[in-house]
Order: sequence, then structure tokens, then C-alpha cells
Amino acid sequence: MEHFRRLFKLFLILCLLILSVTPPSAKAGEILALAGAEGGAGDTENYYTYAGLVAPLFGDHLGNGLVQRYWADFLGYSYDSLQEIDAQGVGLEGALGYQISGKAGWAALYAGLRYNNVWLSPEDPFNRNQGENWWVKTQLEGELNLAERWKLGGIANYIFKAEAYWLRARLLRGLEGGLSTGPELIHMGDPFYKAWQVGWALTGFKPWEKSELGFKVGVRVTEGAGVNGLIGLEFAHLF
Repeated sequence: MEHFRRLFKLFLILCLLILSVTPPSAKAGEILALAGAEGGAGDTENYYTYAGLVAPLFGDHLGNGLVQRYWADFLGYSYDSLQEIDAQGVGLEGALGYQISGKAGWAALYAGLRYNNVWLSPEDPFNRNQGENWWVKTQLEGELNLAERWKLGGIANYIFKAEAYWLRARLLRGLEGGLSTGPELIHMGDPFYKAWQVGWALTGFKPWEKSELGFKVGVRVTEGAGVNGLIGLEFAHLF
């Protein structure tokens, strides 16, 4: 329960920080704010919370052209390295990207810098990624319209030097009222940690105009550390 209280507080703080740095050059309706959190309990505790901002660059438009992307996150997980290691990390990112969209779907490619600060308990002398680091990160994401009411989305990112990756595939079917639902598969890891996640998402709720809220449940299997149940939420708002 303590982890959930901490996660919720960080979720609110990150949302306020991201909204406070909204670029003045972006036009109304062209700033996308993203936030979310997930966590659960089981053999180990895993949690992740984030807030992000995507806005056009040089007069381009979201969905077509150059964009700037800012990101902040906080996470916790456990892994096995001769003994169980508990890890917590804070990350900040800034990146430039290019987006394209059309009837078939949309895609975006980003490249930028990530600041990471990871604390390990107990300390792991084999993990070179602990402490403060600056890394280069790339991310590719997109969504393909497969057929009427069916969409396949994916995200893949890679952090150089840290050799860390995060991959997600999500298949959604449109429902009445603008909702969409379907399964998702996630694989993440680095040289010291690997995990697989299977879940189900339900998105498309409209708490406010130009906003979208989604929920998901799932199970994560962490190599050498056990199984966790997870619940999560995702929020997006267009300013």
C-alpha cells in the first residue's frame, strides 16, 4: 500500500511539472500531454509512473512533421544477481522526433538524451547502470489500421550504453461509444534484468473534451524474481 501512495503522489507531481513547461510556440490543440501509472504486488513489487509532453516544432503539426518530446518517470522493480536486488530509478528525457499519419495509421521516430538515477538495495557491483548516467535513447512507435474496428499498435525503444530496451505490441478492437479493448504483450530488459508482461487494455473513456482515459490489467514475469499482478491507467489530453 505504501508503494501505491508513493506512486500516486509522484504521478500528480510529474503531471504538474510537465504542464508547467508547455512550449509557448505551440498552437492551441497541438500540445499532447501524457500521464500514467501501473503497479501491483506478488513475489516482488513493480511499479512505474510517468508524465510526458509532445508538441510541434518550427510550425509543424502533431501527426505530420517535426516534434519535441519531454518525459519524466519513476520506477521500481526487483531482479536476481546472486541475491534479490531492489531497484528504484528516476528518469528525465528530452528528444526530437518526426511524425507521419494517414489513412493507414501513423508512426513516429524519436532520438534524444535520457538522464537516469538508479538506486539499488543492496548495492550490486556487477550492475554498471546504477547511480547517475546520461544516455542516448531512440524510440519508434506507431499504429496500423488493420481492418474496420481493428488496430495494431507498437512501441520499441532502446537506450544505448545501458543496453536497455522496452517493447510493446497491442491489438485493439473498437467498441460502441468510442471504446477500444484488446490484449497487449510487453518485453523489457537490460543485461541485468528481463521481464515479460501479458495484459488486457480498455481505452477510450472521455472524462473531458479532448481527453482520453484507459485502464489495463496484467501479469508480469521477472526472470529470477517471480510473478506479479499489475493494474494500470493511461491518460492523454490535447491542449
